[in-house]
Amino acid sequence: MPKTFDTTMGEFMRTYLPGVRNRDKDTIDSYRYSINLFVTFLEQNIDAQSPSSSGRG
Repeated sequence: MPKTFDTTMGEFMRTYLPGVRNRDKDTIDSYRYSINLFVTFLEQNIDAQSPSSSGRG
């Protein structure tokens, strides 16, 4: 089964950034916050553009 976006991002935040890239907690927290904002933006825009939400479906 392929990895989900959530699983991949979790590994990126918990393993790759601190272990491989040697990023500190504040940097990782900042990345996490920015990614959460971006995902929220995508969800809102995808919902707004779907035919069912425009009343045409």
